[in-house]
Amino acid sequence: MADGSTEMAAPGLVAPALVVPALVVPAGVAWLPTEQVLLLSAALPPLPAAQRRTAVGFAVEDRIAQPLDQVAVVLGPVFAGANVIAVAARQDIAAWRATWPAMRLVPDVLALPVPVNGWAVWVGGGRALVRLADGTGFAVPVGDLLTRWQHGDSPEVVLCGGELPEGMVAAGVMPLVPMGRVWARFDLGSGSDRDGLLRLPRGIWALAGVLVLAAALHLGLIWADVVTERRVLAQREAGLRAALTAAGQADSGSLDGDLASALSAAAPVRQSGFLPLMAASSAALSEVPGVIVQALSWGDASLRLDLQAPDLAGLQAAEAALTTAGLTVRVGSAVNADGAAKVSMTVEAGP
Repeated sequence: MADGSTEMAAPGLVAPALVVPALVVPAGVAWLPTEQVLLLSAALPPLPAAQRRTAVGFAVEDRIAQPLDQVAVVLGPVFAGANVIAVAARQDIAAWRATWPAMRLVPDVLALPVPVNGWAVWVGGGRALVRLADGTGFAVPVGDLLTRWQHGDSPEVVLCGGELPEGMVAAGVMPLVPMGRVWARFDLGSGSDRDGLLRLPRGIWALAGVLVLAAALHLGLIWADVVTERRVLAQREAGLRAALTAAGQADSGSLDGDLASALSAAAPVRQSGFLPLMAASSAALSEVPGVIVQALSWGDASLRLDLQAPDLAGLQAAEAALTTAGLTVRVGSAVNADGAAKVSMTVEAGP
């Protein structure tokens, strides 16, 4: 109104409901719930594509809660000098692929555009999707969005749809747009086995049936122990919730989420040392002409490199370059094969 007073709806009229724009689904794509996918960002050394796919699991193993053999780790495109990496349980991927056998499996947070900085947020269906400037993102119940935003130092927010909870204010709006060409080949289903099923001979299945029967006979013996353990776990959970509340951690109803937030605020993420060691080794070997890394593996804080050079002198030069870079090098037996010299070297940080 011209005089600045608040304009009221006419009696009997109902204000229109908020219309939330639907996520744009590209052709051939099946949106997956981002709640079941972990998106990370990591800067990988310059390596051939096959070796990057081999190394990516080592690069993020300290940032995931499950063993590497239980998850698929899929290498995504590069944003701001770092690769986006998707992690999901293999059993979830097998179920999704059974539902959408011919579709690319993509977490639905990637329907949001990448903001220049801060967060791009879409709210709908009781959940919030959040896209970050490094290309990653996450999903949370809308009731947890404000707490997560405050714990993240209240970054700038651009709204892609829906309504922010009270206490959050959007600095602008950003329309939903189809995924760009950079994501054209991304498929979370490419990181699992062909059909996600375990193939066993018929005799093994018969033996498995006998073992299952034997296990069933023991269930009655262990049931009492299970009941006791549940009681003890319930008591411990109550004590842990009380300790988190006393430490100032708000109770969101999810003990796992509250504990993860408290731990991430209290201590930095432990790094495995793979990326610094790989970067130092790559830099040292790049100074030696003709040396090729044929394969690499990681374990026990050491990096094994299978090297090839035109001759033994090239391998000796590679060893000298790694040592000069301050790395500890253990050299296996060199061989000449197919007109080239080959050797395995184990590299560790520091003398």
